[in-house]
Amino acid sequence: MRTILCTIALVTAAALLLGSGGASLDGVGETTAEIIAGGVSLGRFTPLTSPSFEVEVLDVVDPFLGTQKFPGTVRVAPLRFEMGPTAGAAVAVWRNEVEGGGPSPAAGMRSGQIIVYDDAGVETARWAFENGWPSRISGFNVVRSGFLGRVVDVLELRVDRLTRVTPE
Repeated sequence: MRTILCTIALVTAAALLLGSGGASLDGVGETTAEIIAGGVSLGRFTPLTSPSFEVEVLDVVDPFLGTQKFPGTVRVAPLRFEMGPTAGAAVAVWRNEVEGGGPSPAAGMRSGQIIVYDDAGVETARWAFENGWPSRISGFNVVRSGFLGRVVDVLELRVDRLTRVTPE
């Protein structure tokens, strides 16, 4: 029971942070996100995490001023999404491009957008990303809602840069 409540709380918190405001506690009709990478729509997903950023702190030693702290590289935490069977094919093609490598390590990286919709299908937020790739896909996860369950895959998307492109 504790695990189920924690999962519901995390999904609800992610939906609220992404701008939904209308996430349901049973996981039905909550926020969805469409991922467009390289001009191709990968489908609709359920966000499991909200965008998170960390700025590296640089310590610079000056002989006259002492140690000073400055902002360094911005790191974007991996974005995690639940995906159903309709999204799996497009993501698999992209994953194969990343694994193939091509002539350079960046061959499978794509830029694109993440468009977040509320339970009524109205756009609530839009994020642009650069140099993204599917870093992990875990399949056959069973998500339970009451007595029923459904099988979903979890997509972990890593990006070099993520920018909010619509006002709140």
